[in-house]
Amino acid sequence: MVDLADLEGAGEAARSHPAASGQRDRLAALLELAAADDAAGFREALAGGGGQGDAAELADGVGLWYGRSKAYEPRTPLMVAATYGSVEVVSLLLGLGCVDVNRRPGVDGATPLHCAASGGSRNAVAVVKLLLAAGACPVTPDSAGRLPADVILPPASPDALGDLDMLLGRRRGLAVATSVPSLSSSPPLSTSPDEGNRSPSSRSSSLSPITVDRAKKEYPVDPTLPDIKSSVYASDEFRMFAFKVRPCSRAYSHDWTECPFVHPGENARRRDPRKHPYTAVPCPNFRRPGGCPSGDSCEFSHGVFESWLHPSQYRTRPCKEGAACARRICFFAHDEDELRHVPHNSGAGLLSPRASSSID
Repeated sequence: MVDLADLEGAGEAARSHPAASGQRDRLAALLELAAADDAAGFREALAGGGGQGDAAELADGVGLWYGRSKAYEPRTPLMVAATYGSVEVVSLLLGLGCVDVNRRPGVDGATPLHCAASGGSRNAVAVVKLLLAAGACPVTPDSAGRLPADVILPPASPDALGDLDMLLGRRRGLAVATSVPSLSSSPPLSTSPDEGNRSPSSRSSSLSPITVDRAKKEYPVDPTLPDIKSSVYASDEFRMFAFKVRPCSRAYSHDWTECPFVHPGENARRRDPRKHPYTAVPCPNFRRPGGCPSGDSCEFSHGVFESWLHPSQYRTRPCKEGAACARRICFFAHDEDELRHVPHNSGAGLLSPRASSSID
């Protein structure tokens, strides 16, 4: 095990070498822990990373994180923690003395301060204070020439917005999105939760849509995120492995049903089928009082989304409505190009012809 107190001297040497391929999985796990503000788990994962050089490389390593852009972004654990307002992990990383608080690994040129300012987290002020105390520069621009003050996303508290303005300096007249989206009702995401306990073989593709009975709230618009039905979020890869799997970076109040990312306590939350070897068969214990005793280690699907977005199931059958389908998220194929062909008894995620051609 590594003594985390001895990492400061190893930080600069680690930054001069690219992350080894064997470290990528551990770094990906650290990014998830940073987003969840799991300081204990983060410390344990970091200490088990090997020697001091390896641990320093992980602490300030660069991994791919699905964020506000239309692709995966290079991000360090500190940047992810700053985005989500993960105060405990930010404090832990800064205390190690081996991380660069002004590092800009992505083509967008964002620093941890940019991430904290644009994350909209309720802990944004606390994170910004920690970063500034550790030497973060508030006048370092990103690739578009924007300072951290220019990308402030208003937190839920008006007082917090004022504090961020005071800490980071006056914004240079860039507009902050505060307009209200249309309150007209949108088509449902997909199926009814009541159908979650039926086995896939006993259900037809003519699933009943979810009926959501809720009063629409007025939510701020974030123009940096595309519509949930856009091609960015509609690919086979994203739907099977990221939809309602990756945590949402928008900590301010917004409509969860219109967001492709997962939120604390959300019933639509999914496990990544690449990390958890579960099948598309619904768990018989999931909806019982107390839930499934096996938790995330269960070999069966927990809920409708895990079952029908599973790689062995997603878009392997035609949609009854075809091109006229109005579901926000549909589990079925609407034409031959969308139809995926998965080998029998295979959990492999084969892309549809349309998705494959877009990659080529």
